[in-house]
Amino acid sequence: MHQWEIARLRRAVQGAPGNSALLFQRGVALLGEGRNWEAMRDFEAVLLLSPHNHNARAHLAQALLEAGRSAEAVDELRAVMAVMPQYWQVQVVLGQALMVAGHANEADEVLRGAMGMDARNADIHRIYANFQLSLGHHHTVLSTAQHTLSLAPSDIEMRFLEACSLHAMGRWAEAVLKYNDLMSLTPQPGTDPGKLYQAFYQRELAQYMAGRQSKPLALFRPCDHLGRLFNEAWSKRLAPSVLFPGYELQRGARTTRTTGDHGNAKAALPELSPALLLLLGAAERVGALTAYDWHGFLPNTRQYRMAGLAMMDIRDLVRHTWQRMADKRASQMGEGVAAEGSGASEGRRGQRRQQREQQERGEEGKGGGGMGDGARGKRGRRRWGETVAGWREVYDRVVRWRQLAEPSTAVVWLDRLSGSEQHATLDTPLMNGQSINARYSPYYNRTLQVLQSLLLKDAPSENKKQQLAAAGSVEEVWAAVGADSWAMIPCHSTATPGMLLNGTRISLSRTPTFYRLSINVFATPARILQYDHEMDAAWKALCAAYLDSALRDSNLSEYRHRIHRAILTLTFYWYQYGPLTRGTAMVGYVTMLGLFLAADMQVTALAPRGLQVDWEGILSPHLDSFIAAVSPWLVPSIDYDCPILHDRPSVPIAESLPSLLHIIHALSYSAQPAPAA
Repeated sequence: MHQWEIARLRRAVQGAPGNSALLFQRGVALLGEGRNWEAMRDFEAVLLLSPHNHNARAHLAQALLEAGRSAEAVDELRAVMAVMPQYWQVQVVLGQALMVAGHANEADEVLRGAMGMDARNADIHRIYANFQLSLGHHHTVLSTAQHTLSLAPSDIEMRFLEACSLHAMGRWAEAVLKYNDLMSLTPQPGTDPGKLYQAFYQRELAQYMAGRQSKPLALFRPCDHLGRLFNEAWSKRLAPSVLFPGYELQRGARTTRTTGDHGNAKAALPELSPALLLLLGAAERVGALTAYDWHGFLPNTRQYRMAGLAMMDIRDLVRHTWQRMADKRASQMGEGVAAEGSGASEGRRGQRRQQREQQERGEEGKGGGGMGDGARGKRGRRRWGETVAGWREVYDRVVRWRQLAEPSTAVVWLDRLSGSEQHATLDTPLMNGQSINARYSPYYNRTLQVLQSLLLKDAPSENKKQQLAAAGSVEEVWAAVGADSWAMIPCHSTATPGMLLNGTRISLSRTPTFYRLSINVFATPARILQYDHEMDAAWKALCAAYLDSALRDSNLSEYRHRIHRAILTLTFYWYQYGPLTRGTAMVGYVTMLGLFLAADMQVTALAPRGLQVDWEGILSPHLDSFIAAVSPWLVPSIDYDCPILHDRPSVPIAESLPSLLHIIHALSYSAQPAPAA
């Protein structure tokens, strides 16, 4: 809707202020322009004049939903459905509102009801497919996408979802064919070619995965193997032409039209054993602890399963590392005792010990490159059972699980992008236009207050300070500054006391009509090195705390306290760092819970409603502030008996699921067939 039409309707309403039809028309026009708050006022005015205008109530609900007020939208839509149960358009919006509000089961029921009312409506099926994708139900996404394509064969979004679902389930050969079909399309003038570009990157990843399907997780390293330029182009959805002529295409899946399922995971593996099914159940239970209890967060079984398996994998990796460190320490102590009785050989032994330490110094406790998975063998390969991991290797293990669970998301280490000087790792809007992001709404006011406090410190005059101090909205903060603004949240170093690191940047900008409040992380090479040093120091502190057997034997409470603090320190600086293009929140949370498991401490509590651990880290300049926000509910929930470990095989996860094929099969396994769309 053009601005002139809104202006015309505004003049018409001024001439007839009690005309509900004009108010409704203006509300619809404003809603179409994303001016949700103004549209709400018009629809509310219509309802005051005509309380039984159900069309106005439905549009009010749509405006509430767009503005991020999903609970109120649900109430309004239920009121409409009570008197107009066959109004399928309202039922679809109700389903969307229930999705945003986090009521997955109700949303599923409502959207299925809408599909039953109009079985050939491709739009309803498209909404349902995206809803199922957010639940991690790729089998249902696939069946829904294929049904939708029977109604609308040229639907690019559904063709893309079909390919992505095949990809996620390990049906790589079929996925490659579908991606190729997408890439053969010509973008229509005025349309976003992003999906067609993304099809290229997804095809390359599917080929890469197919070529390594029999390899262990340790050898799944797309961030390294696909190249820095690929990583950057994929994460930014650039035109694939930027890669050539230097890029070499991946070749892993055999993709003739007559190969059927050849080369696909589902054809290569038998049903899961009872022991593995027990493991998956345990993984889902412990993985569900990563869920946030707030609007916009839906239960995702696939991600829960991934999270739980990754936690147990982290436990295996870290426990082996700590055992190696303990063995090394015991060996050194033994050598020292023997040296006391053999002065003649002391120099030679000391020299040999120094040589060993020099060889091992690059392994123990280092963040460094972190691209390997264990101690080097005779031919330069690392053997899993001899692993000495640094912080980077620990977190990178979870990154790989995340990449396998949702391969359509570009989860890439920032320092594996191309070599430009600065990269934006994070750009998360809390408010965009007249819409507050429902997921992050608990932190909207706090983020604005932090921005105000930081801007106050640099205000050029007393008058500006007074204006900023009195501001209570984004409009007033922007007006007080008089221009777009940003401020960096300082992060106090623990590794180097007194040093301030660059934390997260809060930005406030304005277009002629709208305001935008967002958080950003800009990473320079210097910042990457600073946080690598911080994470390295925190990791070493955790290793030292766990290996302090003297404290464990003399003061168990203090021993546990130090481990709690060390793990939360790593978590805090991880969130301050923000080292991934996507997935920093999930990877950080999974790793935190996995580290607690490694220390024989099972966290059993969900985060309290509205609390999000990553946001607590992002907005806290001090480690102690973060710990004060997280410890009161997390630490009391710890079960030191770790009951979840009783429901898993005694062999390591890396042996229970020895290849990508096994992992994909475990993540995609569903005891229930996909329901008909």
